[in-house]
Amino acid sequence: MSRVELRAEGVQAVIVPELGGRMLSLRFDGREVLWHDPELVDDELNPRCPVIRPVLGTDFSSWQNWGGDKTWPAPQVLDGSREGWLGPPDGVLDSGEYRVVAVGRDAALLRSSTEPTTGLLIERHILVEPRAVIVRSTVINESGPEARWAAWEVAQLPFDATDVASDRARIDVRIAGDADPIVLFDPVGSIDWSRDGGTVSARFSAAVGKLGFPDATGTAELVHADGRGVRMSFSVAADAEYPDASPVQLWMQTPVDRPLPGLNGMSTRARYLELEALSPMRLLEPGHRISLEVRWEPVDRETSDTASGAPR
Repeated sequence: MSRVELRAEGVQAVIVPELGGRMLSLRFDGREVLWHDPELVDDELNPRCPVIRPVLGTDFSSWQNWGGDKTWPAPQVLDGSREGWLGPPDGVLDSGEYRVVAVGRDAALLRSSTEPTTGLLIERHILVEPRAVIVRSTVINESGPEARWAAWEVAQLPFDATDVASDRARIDVRIAGDADPIVLFDPVGSIDWSRDGGTVSARFSAAVGKLGFPDATGTAELVHADGRGVRMSFSVAADAEYPDASPVQLWMQTPVDRPLPGLNGMSTRARYLELEALSPMRLLEPGHRISLEVRWEPVDRETSDTASGAPR
């Protein structure tokens, strides 16, 4: 299976076009920050099994969750209560083969095929620079009806039992107001969170659920028990409409030995979380597009806190 490798000082990104244009590996100073499923992908990032490309709307039992960082359209619809994207699974946008339009040492542009149900296609432009990666995701209404869509970048990141037990490990989301996080899904346990000034901190936990952050400013950090982690940052438009009223969303899961209610066959046999960034919703006529640009950087709380005097 082909791959695209991008390199800059302190950064190595590996993109697999045949797996939905995913960035399946991202290393800062040699340390992997993305999660991928070891039952589906080996240590060399080669699939351990044939790739399934299910029709949009198929239940979760056929979804191969490869991991990494990918782009989806939003809003997502799981229960038929509104219009939106029925994936994953989706054999075109989520797990289809993306075409490499352009590639160099530090940048690549990939494009999906057009998904026939929605008429959407996705472009991913990935640029590496010293100690940073910039992902520009574009959702294009190629042939579908006029509808409201947003671009949605989803990065799956690992955590372990050490993080769950640590008072230091957490996910910090910067906020600009006083709105509490919205519980978007909570089938198993709950995600504990607290507020300190302009930051909402969520704890790693043995739960399955999702939070949305209505007042998010567009910066979120994952910090592991050892003080190292990753920062996501992007621009948030004031007074814009966002999917689920939340420009930043957090999915967290822990292994559960039964299918989850409300997710039509999905089970969680792995521990990871998702940092999710969303663009505003926009009415897209055929030929129109919406984009989202997200920057990823490493975090080292030991170094940065000591050097800058930053809190926590």
